[in-house]
Amino acid sequence: MYTPKSILARLRGHSAARGRECTLTADQVAGLLAPMRCAVTGAALHWPAGGPTYDLLAPSLDRIDNREGYVPGNVHCVALWVNLARNGAALEDFLAVLQTFKDS
Repeated sequence: MYTPKSILARLRGHSAARGRECTLTADQVAGLLAPMRCAVTGAALHWPAGGPTYDLLAPSLDRIDNREGYVPGNVHCVALWVNLARNGAALEDFLAVLQTFKDS
């Protein structure tokens, strides 16, 4: 089962490996996850049934500015597919691409 503490431990590991700061607390992680809605698309999110799996609508904590770490004000909860698709792109650029698809 996913818990704010286990997610935070993973974020800290990713941050340390990349030389980035991670100052979030477990309570802050819980607060980011609580709406269970993607901050970019508004889609409802859910935890995969039966434990850890690759589910594109699972919640994923994403850095808004990829040059910064997992610090308060720089993290939002998105669908896993959004985080994977965005990769290292600036949020504004990613949103512009999404708008292009929407307008097509």
